[in-house]
Amino acid sequence: MPAPTPRAYRFGEYRIDPAARELRRGGRLLSLPRRVFDGLAYLVEHRERAVGHDELISALWGRVDVANAQLSQLIMQVRRAVGDDSQLQHSVRTIAGFGYRWVMPTDVIDGEPKRGQGHFSEPPASTAEVRKNDSAPVSSAAPSRRTRPAYARTGALALALLVLAALLAAGWRWFGPRPLQTATGEALVVLPFDIDAAEDVDSTWARLGLMDMVAARLRRAGLPVPPSDGVVAAVHATAGLPAAEREAALRRTLGANLLVRGVATHAKDGWTVELTADATDDARRRVESGRHELVDSARRASDLLLASLGRPSSDDADADAPLEERLQRARAALLANQLDAARTTIESAPAAMRETPELRYELVRVEFHAGQLDRAEAINDRVLADPAVAAMPRLRARALRMRGWIAIGKDRGWAAALPSFDASVQLLQDQHAPGDLGMALAERGAARVMLHQLDEAALDLGQARAQLQIAGDRKTLGEMNNYLGHLERARLRIDAALPYFRAATDINDAFGSIDALRYNLSAVLQSQMRLLQWPDALATGERLWALRERLENPGLRAASEGYYALALIGNGRLGDAERVLAPYPTDMQPAFAPEYLRYTMLARAELAALRGNARDARAAAARALDVWPPEADADGEERARAALLRQRASIALGQPVEARIGSLAPRGDPGVAVPDLVARAEWAAAGHHDAEADDLFRQAVETADAQGVPDMIVLATNACVPWLLAHARAADAQARSGRIGVWADRDFDSALLQAAVFHAGGEAGAWTRALEQARKLAGERAIPPGLQDPPEPAAGR
Repeated sequence: MPAPTPRAYRFGEYRIDPAARELRRGGRLLSLPRRVFDGLAYLVEHRERAVGHDELISALWGRVDVANAQLSQLIMQVRRAVGDDSQLQHSVRTIAGFGYRWVMPTDVIDGEPKRGQGHFSEPPASTAEVRKNDSAPVSSAAPSRRTRPAYARTGALALALLVLAALLAAGWRWFGPRPLQTATGEALVVLPFDIDAAEDVDSTWARLGLMDMVAARLRRAGLPVPPSDGVVAAVHATAGLPAAEREAALRRTLGANLLVRGVATHAKDGWTVELTADATDDARRRVESGRHELVDSARRASDLLLASLGRPSSDDADADAPLEERLQRARAALLANQLDAARTTIESAPAAMRETPELRYELVRVEFHAGQLDRAEAINDRVLADPAVAAMPRLRARALRMRGWIAIGKDRGWAAALPSFDASVQLLQDQHAPGDLGMALAERGAARVMLHQLDEAALDLGQARAQLQIAGDRKTLGEMNNYLGHLERARLRIDAALPYFRAATDINDAFGSIDALRYNLSAVLQSQMRLLQWPDALATGERLWALRERLENPGLRAASEGYYALALIGNGRLGDAERVLAPYPTDMQPAFAPEYLRYTMLARAELAALRGNARDARAAAARALDVWPPEADADGEERARAALLRQRASIALGQPVEARIGSLAPRGDPGVAVPDLVARAEWAAAGHHDAEADDLFRQAVETADAQGVPDMIVLATNACVPWLLAHARAADAQARSGRIGVWADRDFDSALLQAAVFHAGGEAGAWTRALEQARKLAGERAIPPGLQDPPEPAAGR
């Protein structure tokens, strides 16, 4: 009897049965090409040692005249089959100069007598072996100087018979070209390529450059293909996940239905490019093209993939291949954030090529990202002035959008940028370019939000969202949520803005976009504070605090710490807030742009005011106003708060300085109306203009009620009620204070005001309950001593 042999092996989520020729993941049967399965099984069975190149080639091909490049490509497929890649190597490790070794912990399941010799022999053909994943590759004809690989020639007849059997058994629907289903809005995502080439072959650019090129060709055919920068961000964000989870995470983050993987393999006679598109339902498309030049091979493979998906390819027979390769080299460097390399790639091009509008625009992008705005603007103006660009509407539209962003970057403001965004939208209206049009509409909408053209902004953002969904651009949809959040906030609908900001936070967290995530968290925290959701604001502040070390810009770290300090103050943790603010004294002269200090200075002013230190409060509020940028319309309420704090502190010091909040919002931002009325009322009261003060307090409360924003209602009521109590109008004070009683269980100022009103009215029972609630919320905030003494009973009791 033959000796028992293991029936199967288990590693991670996978189970392989070499005799049955089955690979399963979590119980689900996976289908692999024959040689890939054989390679995986051979490495698993010989896991106790490294296996040399020659041994593997002999075992898998049955001969020795196979190039190492073919073996490398097969190993890539073996790794991919078990959720691995050439960077992680958690299953198959490369042994430099020798071969490969299986390194994943593996368990032998059981054994049975071996019935035959050599489990790599081909099983009898049967329709059960033919599955959707085994779709035959669609290959291009190679040029005459390229010899078709020997393994492809010897397997052609068997492959043809296999395909014929599949067609008869399953019907044409399994293997004929099927249009990509886009009704769900799911995207087709092209991932970075795997490159198999010798070290002396210039191919470092190809991993990202080919990805971007293939994505652009599929996008031009009308498929929903996300921009490459979003794909790169998602790949980086998921790099730390276990291999088994990475694909699912990528699909979730990018909204992907099809994941397209590319492999470019170099041999002495040219390049082979293989594209494999895997759908969520396990359907697969695989195509292969061989050409002497890499760009030609990738272009042909893209067209074959489009054909397999039922889409026509673009007619670009006259395309300039050297220019296209140069563009992709520059774009690859940009995607990798290697700005110097991108600039060198462009500037080293032949003189005539450097003058092409396409390459000049790539240089604009390089200079813009490098912060060289003057140079970017000069080159961009040349692009827009080039007569040839009139026949390139998409390129011209991008250059117009860039002109808008350069205007913003040079502090010319949103009003200066709006015409460029508008011109870009107009140019794209008749083009089938949903990604470009969606971006242009989103940017025009954002400008209109900042300029308080809210109705027009709402129309733009609604159209932009639809176009970006068509384009499959999940990352920019995250930015759209930001814009929509700002739109709702500009309308003073803070409760409607908060879900948009949270959604943007989730998307940017998934993409690993740290600076954008910081911005989103700041917007969430602002909204939570305005809604008096103090515990939630503290939790968001702690996320900001944890993020600060990952921020490269020290100014952004300062802004984040300022927001965290405001959340700590709102929760009564004054000592913690002071420690957070310690690195930012009022007279600090930072190495970064001083405008980033405005939130830390505002928090310092709040903290000093709570501690009764009018001098420090005035100094911090004045510094906040000094560094506040004039175009910071989105945080006008905080700026108004700083002006109000300065006025209050200056009055307390006997050196009054009027807030003049209305002059800080020349476009009439409704968000500053309440603090403006409060400041004017308190200024009139300080000047003993009682009638004017009384009228302004009334207007402040009524305006706050009409707007319905909780923090503004509390601000107005907390200013008005002490005025009423000081003028012996207890009944009016009680009526006004009742408006904020709904927040007394979570907001210290509301609870304290309730206690003050009940104390003034001699309502001992209600005062006791309100005071107890204020004490629970106070933290380190002081409760006035007089308010803690029992009230005198009301007259007549």
